[in-house]
Amino acid sequence: MRPGLSAKRLVVKVGSAVLAGEGGLDRAVLGEIARQVARLREEGREVVLVSSGAVAAGMRRLGLKERPKDMPLKQALAALGQPLLMAHWQEAFAPFGLPVAQVLLTAEDLSARGRYLNAKATLRAFWTWGSYP
Repeated sequence: MRPGLSAKRLVVKVGSAVLAGEGGLDRAVLGEIARQVARLREEGREVVLVSSGAVAAGMRRLGLKERPKDMPLKQALAALGQPLLMAHWQEAFAPFGLPVAQVLLTAEDLSARGRYLNAKATLRAFWTWGSYP
């Protein structure tokens, strides 16, 4: 483990501003994040990657230049872009032999005890398999 960083489990949050380059998701940035996460895994850490970017990917897919302000339109773009985002993450992690998985959680999943325990067990299963949620 690196000096000064003793955490066994890490949550890495990456926003759209980091992932979205000119014309869509920046594959080089995703690749660099994957490299760093793979290194953390080699150090024995468990990582959860929380990623934005689905709306940006959906906008790119439709050729939209402006992000809509209307929530139903943003949700529709996110639904369109989410499979693209996951495909990009799979591509980024492939050189390191690390499978990726999508876990969708809501605030209720974390506040209701039974649902929280289920989410926790699910994340542990991914770490056991050497996968990254």
